[in-house]
Amino acid sequence: MSDDRQFERTARAWLDLGPTNAPDHTVESALLTIETTAQERDLRIPWRLPTMNPALRIAVVAAVAIVAIGGAMFLSRAPVSSVGTSPSPASSSPSPAPAGPSPEPSFAGLTDGVYQGPNLKVSDVIAAINADAALSAAQRKHLIESAFEIKGHSTLTVSIELSRGRWTERQTVDDATQIGSNAKYTLLDDRTIALQENAGGVQIVSGFQITWTATSFTLKSLTAPSNAEDAFAEKTLFESGPFTLVP
Repeated sequence: MSDDRQFERTARAWLDLGPTNAPDHTVESALLTIETTAQERDLRIPWRLPTMNPALRIAVVAAVAIVAIGGAMFLSRAPVSSVGTSPSPASSSPSPAPAGPSPEPSFAGLTDGVYQGPNLKVSDVIAAINADAALSAAQRKHLIESAFEIKGHSTLTVSIELSRGRWTERQTVDDATQIGSNAKYTLLDDRTIALQENAGGVQIVSGFQITWTATSFTLKSLTAPSNAEDAFAEKTLFESGPFTLVP
């Protein structure tokens, strides 16, 4: 099974099972599985995705262990011997056809493509940074000059490309575009999207509440930011939508 399909199936398997917790050793084993799986990663990521909140992270990673244990139990079952026995009359009757797979959640018409957020005025972004009392002077400087790289520019536009289970977030400052994050994504239910990104060899899982129409969507982070700088970046990059499909 490919890594992409494993991520999708294990996340959905956990949702189907419906448990709210898992044994500590199971979660730790699943975490180790994800964190040691090599993934591709863009070489320049000015702002990585935030870490998923503990409940959603456990939901996704525990599924890896659940599926692995279930598969091992199934494969270890010894076949029942039929030597020396006669088939019963009922055995000649055709068996009912197995039920088909449960339909997987979908984006209900939200197609692959590039979705662009609104054009943000750099002057407004800088004003908001300077007005945020939770930010230190060093954090303000870092956001303006390094994280967003907007000093001396006019516009900031965020876009998100969805392509066959891949998520690529880009930041365009005036006419210069660079990748902000590159991840796999899957829909856990009709309102929750989970992403898995590689950061220095460690798999980082994050989640968003998603609301969509046929040609646009908005995001709301389900992750508690680690500090004020992360909080501002999340709001600006991911919650500045709607993101609208580019024709």
